[in-house]
Amino acid sequence: MSQAVEDNAPSKAEQADPKATDRLRSRPISDYLFFLILICLVPALLFSGYLLVRTNTVQQEGLQSIFQSNTRSIVQVVEQEVSGMLTTLRVLATDPTLQADNLEAFHDRGRRALIGRGMNLAVVGSDLRQVFNTRTDYGVQLPAASDPRTLRRALQDRTSAVSGVLFSETSLSWVFFVALPVNREGREPILLVLSRGADSLARAIEDGRLPAAWQVAIVDSTQTVLSSTDPSLAAGGSLPFTFKENFRQGITEVDMNGHSFQIIREGSALTQWSVVAWTPKATISAPIMRSIALLLIGGLTIGALAGFVAWLVAGRVTRSARRLSESARLLGAGQPVPQPPHPISEFAVVSTALSEAASNRSEAESEIRLLMREVAHRSKNQLTVINAMVGQTAKNAASVDEFVDSFRRRITGLARSTDLLLANAARGIDFRALVESQLEPFLPSDPERVRLLGPKVMVDAQASQTLGMAVHELATNASKYGALADEESRLEITWWRREGMLSLTWREYVKELHVSPDQERKGFGSVVLERMMGGTLDAQITRNLHENGIEWHFAIPLDRLRADGSEEQA
Repeated sequence: MSQAVEDNAPSKAEQADPKATDRLRSRPISDYLFFLILICLVPALLFSGYLLVRTNTVQQEGLQSIFQSNTRSIVQVVEQEVSGMLTTLRVLATDPTLQADNLEAFHDRGRRALIGRGMNLAVVGSDLRQVFNTRTDYGVQLPAASDPRTLRRALQDRTSAVSGVLFSETSLSWVFFVALPVNREGREPILLVLSRGADSLARAIEDGRLPAAWQVAIVDSTQTVLSSTDPSLAAGGSLPFTFKENFRQGITEVDMNGHSFQIIREGSALTQWSVVAWTPKATISAPIMRSIALLLIGGLTIGALAGFVAWLVAGRVTRSARRLSESARLLGAGQPVPQPPHPISEFAVVSTALSEAASNRSEAESEIRLLMREVAHRSKNQLTVINAMVGQTAKNAASVDEFVDSFRRRITGLARSTDLLLANAARGIDFRALVESQLEPFLPSDPERVRLLGPKVMVDAQASQTLGMAVHELATNASKYGALADEESRLEITWWRREGMLSLTWREYVKELHVSPDQERKGFGSVVLERMMGGTLDAQITRNLHENGIEWHFAIPLDRLRADGSEEQA
């Protein structure tokens, strides 16, 4: 106890000079602010640097996973393209002119079938020579078929085969092909070969959506380039690096021209090709290095400025704080906040922010009121539609269970349209996606029985709900009485633009028509089609009963749909 008392007691020098004691205990506010800045800034910089490095590591791992997934998606797009070519070959292989050995007629059929598709059909005999090629007229003398190794493998294995990239003497360009052997009774087997320009795979790379710093290439089994985003790598070229023997798939690093590169490779089992993406490691590490440098420079700058300002404005802090307190009180009261002059720039910035916040608050309140009115308007529209559903469903329901079932299905259809609206509110809803979402619960096991054909048309929110309910009711009737009620009928939905109108045709083909020509049902479906399509969208509606099914035709003004989609064929 005595030792503690002695430690706390003032020294003899302090007792002799009381002013010295005051100097030891009292410091200028600038000193305290400076020490406070050091205490707060240094640990904050160290911890921020650690978090920055850690976050960058986790982010890089996540980005690598995303890039690898994007590369895998490119492989899937390529495989879809090749699978589509195989499907085309299988369809052509069933052509009667081919089975009848009428190759000239088959040449004409194949040429017409491939118009506008960027592909050419060739028939190759068992001697691996071209019989004909749709790129040239029938009977023209053709050179020997390219890549005999792939063709021979297809004949021997009696299965389809995909070539690598090769230079075609017929088209004088780099191409690849898919070969399908065809057996004909009493004759030697032949090969149907569907070729396509290697540059047509550029769209598959674009769909991968890799960052601009990454280069992507599609290469065959010999690592020869089919298509690439690198301007220096044309079709038929070679990659500027080589892989390790055991690197078939995944992420690795290689050194090239004194630089380290990160490489992602994904292989295709269908084509035996690979999609390769690469970028310099410096590009990947550059953001973290810049962030660390900015963190250090910013920290040192802020520390120096803060120390200077702390020494300069210590005597004026209280007055500025009082002014800011008054500004905050005015902001809380919802009154305009003036901008009095402040000797300290930080306080001036806060004062400006408070003044802008007061102005923004007034604008935000106006926007909120506007949004609330819009929400109320949308809610009333939905309630009006639901009210019509309840009334019409109850009017045509024979029992409570039937009412519940019908009403539930119609609410579900309305919900699907609403989901599309929420997902695409800013740019509108694709009409084809709207039709597909409503048909989904009714689709048969054989997708070929339902066919949708038409250009891309964008529909606004209000029109999408009306169209969605109309398609839902047509599909419901088709599942009960028409093309979706059995396993043999089929449904065709086509639409096109003409003279400011969207023409839509719903055509059902059935063996037996379940609705007689004089039977007119006025259920909820008729209300949707006649009142909402006709009244809301000003649609002209025509209903025709054929011996083999029913046909609905709608002519809708495009300005009622606010369509701005492209004319690409679906």
